[in-house]
Amino acid sequence: MTTVGAVTERMLEAHRGRPRGARVVVNIGSVFAATGMPMRAAYAASKHGVVGLTKVLATEWATRGVRVVAVDPAYVRTALDDADQRAGGYSEADIARRTPMGRYAEPAEVARVVAFLASDAASFVTGSEIAVDGGWLAYGGW
Repeated sequence: MTTVGAVTERMLEAHRGRPRGARVVVNIGSVFAATGMPMRAAYAASKHGVVGLTKVLATEWATRGVRVVAVDPAYVRTALDDADQRAGGYSEADIARRTPMGRYAEPAEVARVVAFLASDAASFVTGSEIAVDGGWLAYGGW
């Protein structure tokens, strides 16, 4: 059995007797699953993989009552991003210029979308990815 299969079996066992909608996997992708940027090849490839895995598992697990979705945030204000900026290559102003909403996402903004996808309000959503990006993908330019 694959690792993914083992995780599924454990999740199904843990949720035995609960409503089918309670079985949700929310993967975290990135806007780089839908676009590219110089010097981000490995990161973009990994996030493309997350989205591909989301779509495949959604089709495989739907009959077992498991929904699989992905959230694709743009830049989120975190300590990791602060460290990346200190290492060089971009600044908060660069992100603000690139994002139509003119700012980073806050972690809570991403968390609210995850909570929605994990809720019964999204009970017919599977195999989808939702960008939480302040317009990053819509803009399309640099």
